[in-house]
Amino acid sequence: MTALRARTWYDATAITPPTTQPITSINGGVYDVAIIGAGLAGLVSALTLAHGGARVIVLETDHIGSGASGRNGGFCSAGWAADHAQITKQVGAENAQTLEGLAQQGLEWMKTRMQMPHYAPCAMMQGELILSLSGAALQPAGQDQVITTPDLRKILTARRYKSAVYCPSAVHFHPLNFMRLLAQDVMDAGGEIIENTPVIGVSKTAHGFDVRVASGKASIKAQRVITATGGYMGNETPFSRRYLLPIRTYIGVTDPMPEILDRHIKCHWAIADT
Repeated sequence: MTALRARTWYDATAITPPTTQPITSINGGVYDVAIIGAGLAGLVSALTLAHGGARVIVLETDHIGSGASGRNGGFCSAGWAADHAQITKQVGAENAQTLEGLAQQGLEWMKTRMQMPHYAPCAMMQGELILSLSGAALQPAGQDQVITTPDLRKILTARRYKSAVYCPSAVHFHPLNFMRLLAQDVMDAGGEIIENTPVIGVSKTAHGFDVRVASGKASIKAQRVITATGGYMGNETPFSRRYLLPIRTYIGVTDPMPEILDRHIKCHWAIADT
């Protein structure tokens, strides 16, 4: 999928990106695993594999975190795009519990990493407030706390919201800084990252896969290939396209307005509504 990208607030406030390898260094290389996409899924996979001793290369058509991983709202909480009751109905109680545990593990992994001293530029802040416009009771989970209308008035001056749930385990942070720091960790662990290198084809061979990049100017061999492009997948991996439904979301960022925010929002939590 081709997309036009403008410079974002995240780019303007981000730390200096790490220095990645040039494409000229990879032609004919042989790897245990080739990963397509330098977003969160791709880099976490690369870091895990590199720590396990695998020779790993990450191929990115643009820049590290240039997709959703580096320009989202920075909210991070345990959960899925459906509540526990909906998930249980679809997959059963046991599988629903497994999925809940998986989400919690992911959150804890992110928080543990951002507590490392060199991740300080992520500026992680604790807490998320989920607001209800309709007045319908929100369902808390785990350590979440229900906030009633009288208590909510002490936090927000907005009268449209009737109730809320406070999630103390959730965090928010600078996503692009996280991605750049994670990429450096991948390379420090022995992984390779090549930016501005579109993959144009992946073909099966007797000993693994042949991965062709950069308009046919270079290719590598890998025993395994991980596709971690999300909705940006193109024709290079047609066998996977039918399993994905691309979506678009939009984020607006204002100029700093601390006086207005301090007057109307009496907390420093991430805030979302339903």
